[in-house]
Amino acid sequence: LSAGGAQPNLNVGKIKSTPIPLPPLAEQSRIVARVESLRRLCADLRQRLSASQAIQAHLAEALVASATA
Repeated sequence: LSAGGAQPNLNVGKIKSTPIPLPPLAEQSRIVARVESLRRLCADLRQRLSASQAIQAHLAEALVASATA
């Protein structure tokens, strides 16, 4: 932190010495597993959306082609 900031009673030493509570290791593992699961789900949904958009574009082209034939 630079000198002259808005909080003169706060400094790097105080921040470094402040304990940051963490959940137990088992809970951290559950959180990581859940986040990884959600990331996989998001990737799958992005792929499905992309495939759906491609199908939609193809159907729109086919509809226009059949209407103008």
